[in-house]
Amino acid sequence: MLLIVSVFTAIGLYARNGWFVGEYNGGVAIYKGRPQGVLWFEPTVERKTQISILDLSKETRQIVVDSISMDSFEEAERFVNEIRN
Repeated sequence: MLLIVSVFTAIGLYARNGWFVGEYNGGVAIYKGRPQGVLWFEPTVERKTQISILDLSKETRQIVVDSISMDSFEEAERFVNEIRN
């Protein structure tokens, strides 16, 4: 039983560890979790921005649509601020 609980805990920690910037309803958002999710753990939107995906250059738009992974929320915020300017 302890092994099963440990495995589920490890999966949950892995699934919720990480940040990425991706597309959300035609805009840009910062997410917590893994871009494609892990099993039943889906990423959650932590911050929506006022940036429209259509306002981005073609290259940046593709990076955001493909979901660029970040090491921290602060790194994701820096990326969002860079693409905003």
